[in-house]
Amino acid sequence: MTTIGGGARAAIAAACLAVGLIAGPAYAQNDGVRDHLDLSVGYFDVIDHDMQATEFGALYRPGVRYFEMDARPGDIWRGIGPQIGASINTDGGALGQVGLFLDIRPADNLVIWPGASLAAWEERDSRDLGGTFQFASQLYLGYRLPWEDLVGVSFRHVSNAGLHDSNPGADTLFLSYTVSFAPLFAD
Repeated sequence: MTTIGGGARAAIAAACLAVGLIAGPAYAQNDGVRDHLDLSVGYFDVIDHDMQATEFGALYRPGVRYFEMDARPGDIWRGIGPQIGASINTDGGALGQVGLFLDIRPADNLVIWPGASLAAWEERDSRDLGGTFQFASQLYLGYRLPWEDLVGVSFRHVSNAGLHDSNPGADTLFLSYTVSFAPLFAD
């Protein structure tokens, strides 16, 4: 009998959680909120410099919002949304993540998206983060272009919060181009 390893179990659980968060109840959809696909290139281990590598990532943020409290265009607070993504660095380290982000719009062309995710880490020849199960926190700052896409910068910290014997953490600084499009999961 074949057993499923810890990394595969974590990936399956994350995928199930993601489907529930992204598809979400229809009432959570906020009119006028678009889906976003963040395509990034970054500098892995930007603070410690122990295992420097180039990192490539994609993060999908659907237009579903929870707790938007009747948000309208021009409101700073736009609610909480789901996010799911993956990244890989040039040393073979790979991260899959699923979580939530806050949608904050302090000005017409500016967005701030702080987020937190459950993550699964595959080390390969990259930094040893202590184990598969990790937490990822990220802060994205973006500028909205006239055609609704965004250019931005983000900083992500990955850590296991002391769940494993070793907890070195890793930080990545990303430059991003974020594609904006009509919601995939619209009513």
